[in-house]
Amino acid sequence: PIPTPAPTARPRYGGTLRYASPEPPSLDVHAQISFLTQAHGSYVYNGLLRFPYPQEQKFPADFTVFPDLAERWEFSADGKTLPLYLRKGVRWHNRPPVNARVVDAEDVKFSLERFAAKSGFRYRAEPIDAIEIVDPSTVRLRLKAPHAPILHNLADPSFMYILPKEGATFKDFNSVEATIGTGPFTLESYT
Repeated sequence: PIPTPAPTARPRYGGTLRYASPEPPSLDVHAQISFLTQAHGSYVYNGLLRFPYPQEQKFPADFTVFPDLAERWEFSADGKTLPLYLRKGVRWHNRPPVNARVVDAEDVKFSLERFAAKSGFRYRAEPIDAIEIVDPSTVRLRLKAPHAPILHNLADPSFMYILPKEGATFKDFNSVEATIGTGPFTLESYT
């Protein structure tokens, strides 16, 4: 695994970000493939893995895979098993019904299964044969066969966001109330 680069400056907490753009067709990042939906989601959600942020890129087409919610991973010798170890202490936004609880392997399983059922990009999850919860901070993917692009599929910012398992209580994730993530911003209002 590649270590996460050290931040160059301390984060500044608080404030308001107002973001103007064309209206996305939905706020549900798994049920909509529009770049507008995904761009809005990038402020609120994280994935298991990620590609470099612009300031980290060595050149414009840098597709190095970095940790995000998963701090590390390793393939089995046969390339068919991929355990992902979640960062400890990452919390959801402090909104009901999640209320700032810690992200766990059940959230990952829920999200990957939901993605595979709803996304227009579901073919990217087809190499996954099973999603197993090893313990609260470890999820194991069993692949049908070795699949070289699986890490890139998991890092792709256009679809692989992790959502809280409590989201199943909402009709969908297409409302401000259901937009609960682990990212740097909390969606307070949408006009």
